[in-house]
Amino acid sequence: MLLYYQARIYMTQGEMESSQVHLEQSLASNRNAGMTYLVLNGLAHRGAVLVQTQGVIRAREALESAIEHADRNQIHRLPAFASLLYQLGRVHFIADDLDAAESLFDRAVNHGGSGGFHEARYRGLMGLACVRTAQRRYDDARALLDETEVFLETHQESVFALDTSLDLERRRLALFLGNAGLGPPVVLPEPSSDAGLWTTHLETDLLLRLQAALQSASEWDRARALAQQIEEESTPRRRGVAEIVARMAAAVLANGTAAFPLLEDTLETAAARGYVRPILDLGEPARTLLQSSLSRRLRPAARTHARHLLDRFEVMDLASAHLPPPTPVSDAGGTTQLDILTDREQEVLAELCHGGTYKSIARSLYISPETVRTHLKHVYAKLGVKGKREAVGRARQMGLAGEGPT
Repeated sequence: MLLYYQARIYMTQGEMESSQVHLEQSLASNRNAGMTYLVLNGLAHRGAVLVQTQGVIRAREALESAIEHADRNQIHRLPAFASLLYQLGRVHFIADDLDAAESLFDRAVNHGGSGGFHEARYRGLMGLACVRTAQRRYDDARALLDETEVFLETHQESVFALDTSLDLERRRLALFLGNAGLGPPVVLPEPSSDAGLWTTHLETDLLLRLQAALQSASEWDRARALAQQIEEESTPRRRGVAEIVARMAAAVLANGTAAFPLLEDTLETAAARGYVRPILDLGEPARTLLQSSLSRRLRPAARTHARHLLDRFEVMDLASAHLPPPTPVSDAGGTTQLDILTDREQEVLAELCHGGTYKSIARSLYISPETVRTHLKHVYAKLGVKGKREAVGRARQMGLAGEGPT
């Protein structure tokens, strides 16, 4: 157990090599001792290390092998199995395989919830919110973060997010909304004065600040300083994802033709490791540089990855063109148009109109009562009503449901 928790501490500090050494030692010891919980969690964290040090393919192979091992030995029903699902979801998310990531995060949420493994449910919910944000389904991302907040009210002491937090994920969503012109520009507060100790949580914080600074030319000096800081800290720690993001940002910020040699090297490394989503999250500045690079003589692997990234940008644009615009959650409300509600909100409201309770709606729609509560909170705000009775009346005016119990 000491070896396992030492590995976790090294992971918190972003020290991938030290973490891997302790994980391997703890896995050998815990296998011999029959400590299945620590074996499953150790295998999951090993996958998290491998995606940073060796890339997507190696991490996916290791995690899929661990899942097959759990299935073969009939230990896949244990709550700790949710850790493997979550970490494999993260690997697919980094590769921008959002459908696979969504499925795995959803399984982690359900598996962790059914087994009382609160940390897995917490991290899975935030993973789903990241997927929704990447899909530009911003209302759904907000609902998931609200559900996470409700969950934390009763399980704060039993959850631990290694490299993020609810506050950071709310910042991420606000940043995407601002970049899309769907919300105010995000002004991130300065890091606290005690942020001198490097952690993966601080790394995520600085990566979000870098993304924000890249969006405005007036902030590019700040972006250069952030990119340099992140690369200097992430490279010796073998934090591959942060290193690639920092180097990609440095290429965006470079002057003229100096950008392309750096871009070429960065794209080759990103291609070899399968990193896609972290580069896409840098937004239009990265896209513009990638488009410019196609007119130059890049090495084959770099050119292929540049084209792949640009294709993914196009897929995102096409998908978002068919989504309803996000609706701000506000108590002011007042509109009565049905199309301001998401599909899931309409389903929840229809169930409510037919006499459903939180628990019965949750069973019917295969979601948690906390999620029902969150959806109804948004429904009430969007419709400008104060509670169930007014919401049911408004829904019937809009033709969502016929007469039924109230």
